[in-house]
Amino acid sequence: MSLTGQHLLVPGVIGRERELAELAAFVADIPRGFRVVVLHGEAGAGKTTLVRAAGALAREQGLALLACAGSELETELSYAALGDLLDPLLGAGLAGLPGSQRRAIEVALSLADPPDDPPDQRAVAVATLGVLTAAAARRPLVLAIDDVQWLDGSSERVLAFAARRMDSAAVGLLIARRGSGPALGVERGVEPERVRMLDVGPLPIDAIGRLLQKRLGTPVARPRLQEIHRASGGNPFYALELARALDDRPSDAGRPLSVPASLREVVAARLEGIGHPARQVLLLAACMVRADAALLRTATADADAGLAEAAEAGLVAGDGDDVVRFTHPLLAYAVYEDATEAQRRAAHRVLAELADGEERAHHLALATAEPDEEVALTLEDAARRARARAAPEAAARFASEAARLTVGPLSRRLERRLEAGRAHAAAGDPARARRELDAVIAAAAPGPLRARALHARAAAAWGTDGYLEDAALLTRALADAGGERGLEALIRLDLATALLQVGQLRDAQLHARRAVALAEGPPAAEPLGAALTVSVMADFLLGEGIRDEWLDRASALGASESRTAMAPGFLRVLLLKWTDRLGEARAALETLRAQALADHDDQRLGFVLVQLGELYWWLGDLDGVRDCERAERVVMVHGAQEGTLAPFLEAVANAMAGDVERARAAATAAAEMAQATANNRFHIRCLALLGVIELSAGDARAAAAYLRRAEAMSSEAGYGEPGVLRFEHDAVEALLAVGERDHAQRICARLEACGRRHGRPWAIAAAARSRALLESAAGDLDAAERDLQDALGGFRTLGQPLETGRTLLHLGGVRRRRRQKRAAREALDAAAETFASVGATAWLARARDEAARIGGRPAAPRELSEVERRVAELAADGATNREIADELFISVKTVERHLSHTYAKLGVGSRRELRGAMGSKARDAPRFHEAPPDLSSQPS
Repeated sequence: MSLTGQHLLVPGVIGRERELAELAAFVADIPRGFRVVVLHGEAGAGKTTLVRAAGALAREQGLALLACAGSELETELSYAALGDLLDPLLGAGLAGLPGSQRRAIEVALSLADPPDDPPDQRAVAVATLGVLTAAAARRPLVLAIDDVQWLDGSSERVLAFAARRMDSAAVGLLIARRGSGPALGVERGVEPERVRMLDVGPLPIDAIGRLLQKRLGTPVARPRLQEIHRASGGNPFYALELARALDDRPSDAGRPLSVPASLREVVAARLEGIGHPARQVLLLAACMVRADAALLRTATADADAGLAEAAEAGLVAGDGDDVVRFTHPLLAYAVYEDATEAQRRAAHRVLAELADGEERAHHLALATAEPDEEVALTLEDAARRARARAAPEAAARFASEAARLTVGPLSRRLERRLEAGRAHAAAGDPARARRELDAVIAAAAPGPLRARALHARAAAAWGTDGYLEDAALLTRALADAGGERGLEALIRLDLATALLQVGQLRDAQLHARRAVALAEGPPAAEPLGAALTVSVMADFLLGEGIRDEWLDRASALGASESRTAMAPGFLRVLLLKWTDRLGEARAALETLRAQALADHDDQRLGFVLVQLGELYWWLGDLDGVRDCERAERVVMVHGAQEGTLAPFLEAVANAMAGDVERARAAATAAAEMAQATANNRFHIRCLALLGVIELSAGDARAAAAYLRRAEAMSSEAGYGEPGVLRFEHDAVEALLAVGERDHAQRICARLEACGRRHGRPWAIAAAARSRALLESAAGDLDAAERDLQDALGGFRTLGQPLETGRTLLHLGGVRRRRRQKRAAREALDAAAETFASVGATAWLARARDEAARIGGRPAAPRELSEVERRVAELAADGATNREIADELFISVKTVERHLSHTYAKLGVGSRRELRGAMGSKARDAPRFHEAPPDLSSQPS
């Protein structure tokens, strides 16, 4: 019998034929790739029964099953659910992991002692993903997670991370949750076609009747069944509890049954007949993370008698491994709520004496109402251990409880609240972190404690409230640092980083240099590598060159110690990009992208993608930009990146493709988000992009408005390195078009001076084009053509077809004004071909419109464009598509498109025929691109 034909035979499942059919299909699809089913519904609807049924179906089909369930009393522990889930795979299942990942997961699950340098939670998540995908490669796997709403925070974050990255793994994720809220983020983090949301709704009356007959052993009269169904709303657990509560209550003739007003009352009524031993053991079991029968016997002498009575009443059942489980989670909740506060605290106190580690701390916190320094010390130690196990959620809870129970001076309690705030920030709860830290700031006296709280407050949601807010908090912290060198160095480092973001470059440079001096003086403070990196960045942005020796020192010190500062290796790659070594920068960024993907490091990946996408724009690679945009949106879905980046790349792609309306809308959205967070540099980039979009649309007035604002912001901030923002030549073009010649002249002079001072090829080429536009406006067409030729050579050497095409467009206009019709048409045809080669349709239309204003013979339709000619020459010389792409700074897809057009124009069908058609041209023609100059010896 097929799997889908077996679902009606799953024992213990009544009235759920539709749900079973869905689960059967889910199990059958798992070998074909990752699948998710989320069962959601109210408490008692039967979700747990369906989870167990799916597990039975999976085992029957030879799939492996891993299961865990959340518990309301376990939510504050670390990795409780993850440990249950992975338990069958531990040992041999960890053998194939890289050493660092294996250590991370062993420490997290308390299989090994924490090292001096504890792992972070991402390392645990990557290790978990590795264990699960390796297991699925051996045998298709079902992960069944019941009561996901009660997973402990550490397990939830790690499993959510893994769920978003299963891709084609033969894994089925089955999640049951109360209500309809989020379930491990699969609703937004997994492709919609892989996810099935299944509402476990009320059962019809006949199914309720069959259920009650099966469970109670006798049929229920139809009138009573109707009342039970109405009162329970079709909820099977509610119906069963109501039926049991009403079993000995005859109905009055002609009147509806009298039932309790709420299920809680029903459950409480069911517990009324339970004796003290049973109540005592049930309360202990309800308080426990794992209700081990042996432990219950140690906790109370009457455990066996109490368990027997509870089992006879249908409240608990064993599961074959001496673990006592309530027959439904609601029963544990009812038992716990039915006890008085004093009874609950007493039960937790008993269990604290029998437990150790985090579990002992957990029970102590719940057992203690009044401040108790001994308990607070235990909780403080538990928080420290949780941090060492990369479990910030548990660390945050223990730290908060330690602060609550502190006895002694106010400063001690505030120190513990400070640690709690930091832990909540690390756990991804910035709102709770702010509350804790704001309380410390409000209560602390001026001095280092308040400085640390202000520093932590700025870092808790870095950039979320805006970098101006961060800078203000850090400025206050600096005033309170009180001469503590290490603390002052950390604060100045983060303040410098925030000031770089808001565009106060000179102040950022001063703080960064002071941080370096503080960090390297005896005794050395921690953040030296990060301080050196930020200082190099500030110097470069101000136009003061590159301090190679400082960057080398930062790299030698290893990874950045500051989570706010850029890593030295990443800055080194950006410097390649900003100093026009574009081929090297592209290769390095692509390598960084691959590394971030392999490491599942979404935060690093997001920043790499936006830099790579912008570089693809400069290189005219529309396919590359769109690829980065798509990948950036995946990163945004994973919740690891700010919202400005994907809209920026969307705007770039649409601007390149000539979709002006969409480009304008996306760039405007990105600019507004950058402005809201005071991200000055990114705001300028968005304004500059809007200017280019309007120039491509022919609206010089709108372009000038955007670019005038970008130039004012850049000048006020003090940017002296033109290779970072790259908008000055566009500003000159727009400002000249609206008659602001003097302003345009000043921008051109500054651009040329910066380019000459540091030998920046892009700035030199852009200044030459800007100067040509000024000369053209003044009527000096000979000088304008000479400078345009210089600019053309510069942009071609850099491999920037968009800039090459726009320069050719201006060259055609100058030649037309000189009445050189043939030469003008040649330039404009070359511009059109260049724009067409990269899909720049808006600029292509501009070139064709300009060419239409010239009389004479158009270019023969079967002539090769300049880019097509170079692609054909390299292909004829034997270069592969990848080699051609690397040589011309374009994507492989663009090479393939050019070759297809070339084959059609030349009437050839293979590379052998292409070599014959091209003849000796492939060997004799000058190269379209030369290698970028080696700037390593240029003055910095």
